[in-house]
Amino acid sequence: MKIFVSLIILFFTIGCGERGSQDEFYAQKGVLDLSDTSLNNKTIYLYGEWEFYWDRLIPPNMDEIERNQYLSGFLPPGMTWSGSRFRDLKFNNTGTATYRLKLILPEEILGEIYSLKFKTTGGAAYKIFIDDIAMEEIGKVGTDMYSTSPSRKGAHIQFPVRNQNTILTVQIASFHHFEGSFWYAPELGTSKEISKFQNIHVTIDSLLIGSILLMALYHLVIYYHRRELQSLYFSLFSLTVGLYQMSIGELIIFNIFENIPYLVAHRLLILFFLTAGFYISFLKSVFPEDIPTYFVRFVWIISIGMFGFAFFTPTEIGTSMERYATIFSVLVLFIGLIYLFRIVLKKRRDSKIMFMSNLVIWLGAINDGLVVFSYYDGITTLSYAIFFSIVIQSIFLARSFSRAFSDVESLSIKLRELNMELENKIEERTLEYRTEKEKAEQANLWKGKFIELVSHNIRSPLYGIYSSLELISDDTLDDEEERNELIKVTKASILNTTSAVENLLHSSRFLDDSIQIQTSIFKPYTTIQILISMMNIPAKAKNIKIENHVSEDFFVDADQDISTEVFRNLIVNAVKFTRFDGSIRIESKQSDTEEGFKIIDFIDNGVGISPDMLPVLFQSASSTTGTGGEKGFGIGLKRSQELMHLQGGRIEVESTIDVGSRFSVYFSL
Repeated sequence: MKIFVSLIILFFTIGCGERGSQDEFYAQKGVLDLSDTSLNNKTIYLYGEWEFYWDRLIPPNMDEIERNQYLSGFLPPGMTWSGSRFRDLKFNNTGTATYRLKLILPEEILGEIYSLKFKTTGGAAYKIFIDDIAMEEIGKVGTDMYSTSPSRKGAHIQFPVRNQNTILTVQIASFHHFEGSFWYAPELGTSKEISKFQNIHVTIDSLLIGSILLMALYHLVIYYHRRELQSLYFSLFSLTVGLYQMSIGELIIFNIFENIPYLVAHRLLILFFLTAGFYISFLKSVFPEDIPTYFVRFVWIISIGMFGFAFFTPTEIGTSMERYATIFSVLVLFIGLIYLFRIVLKKRRDSKIMFMSNLVIWLGAINDGLVVFSYYDGITTLSYAIFFSIVIQSIFLARSFSRAFSDVESLSIKLRELNMELENKIEERTLEYRTEKEKAEQANLWKGKFIELVSHNIRSPLYGIYSSLELISDDTLDDEEERNELIKVTKASILNTTSAVENLLHSSRFLDDSIQIQTSIFKPYTTIQILISMMNIPAKAKNIKIENHVSEDFFVDADQDISTEVFRNLIVNAVKFTRFDGSIRIESKQSDTEEGFKIIDFIDNGVGISPDMLPVLFQSASSTTGTGGEKGFGIGLKRSQELMHLQGGRIEVESTIDVGSRFSVYFSL
């Protein structure tokens, strides 16, 4: 960040410090008195009120009385004719005019060689006189559009100081630009000082513009090889700015192509109208999700519209777009800064670099707009801003390349690690495949058991029920006691079959491995009471008493559906292995251990479990016939333990042969 702040400070130093040693002088009523001023080692801009003659090409030797008849007022260089008034006379945008300034120079410089430097004419034609001598004609001054040849060139005039009172006369013909004006105040100084500053500026501008154009070519080559849109847009943006800078300031384009036609120079200048479109497209390509597409389209519509208008209309009309295009470009740059500031707040990668880069460009564009349209006197700085932006972009690219190298190194390390772990991965995959195979085989086992259960445990009782009903309905059966016994057996068979079907339906819901856990706080008392009611028939058939001693205020934090299935399996299991006239007791408590669990115990006085079976009771599926001949899947206890593990709990068992069993369900707090 310190680097960026230093660059901005340097940018302002360059932009504002070019003429910091000058004294300010201002002409009054067509006279600039420099008689008491030392002109050594300094240059002076001829600001102030020049005599202004509208619609007249006043010769320098015209008699003062006659000249005063045509005096239209006093107008400073840089102020446009349009809208100005003098003695109820309104000046048009285009036409001819004469500016005249009397310079009172120090006596000590008489006989020395001095220079006047004129910047760009802005699209007019100038004829410059010192005293009565014509010194330079830029373009060709005429009285109408057809006899005038416009130019955008500047001029560097050397002259010997012959008189202390030196008259400077500038005839201007402006028919090819929308705003007629003596665009910039000329600069007076010794030939040495003027040449020194001009050489410095031409050298600096050439270096900066050359760097900008070289960067444009560099990014264009990158786009050719990699087809990255951000490189293309940045290349075109740099290219248009570079051509714009060649057409203003020191007008390097006229140093390269001395006789370039005014129309061609104008066409190169208005390429700048497309800069806003290239700029916002570049931002869109870097941050595609943060720059709205509709805004990019809007900017392009306006940019192309202004460029097309300026390109296809005569220059005296098309140049009216220059001011609006500059304002629009500055506005787009500002909106782009707002978007970039929001992107910085989102902490996008390298967003701070892009924000600082575009801030420098925006400041340069603001400065250039104010200077070009004479809102204040200074130098254009957009080329410096673009150069600094390129430096920042280079930092951005360097960081990107550095990250790319780091990524390559990181990937190399990871590749070596992957190679080392490859065998372990293969073993893990093999184990997974073996596990899946076991699951598939187990599923086939359940399928076989299911078929066996349906074909034997359900079909056989149904067949027995059918046979009993046949005997009961047989008229030859006269023994009432035998008939009642058959009815009792039939009822027991129906109850066993019903219980088997119910167990089948409930268990099938939890055989899928994709169970979703949804915990909630609930009270098991009500759930267990409902399950006891559902088991009333098979329990009554064996005269088994089931007691619910779970506290009504006792609650657990678990999946209620899964917990209900676990409770149901344990009650069914207890009824199955409890003898006739036995009892089942269900209790609740909270453990005193550090882990902290809530526990529900299912206690029966059934046949018990052998010590050999206890270690594998929850690990493998097995089915044992109950005390009333009941059959089952043999997966109830194994699946119940798995379901408890899913919700962070477990089941523990204590059992003694011929005494009974205690199944304890642990719920985590």
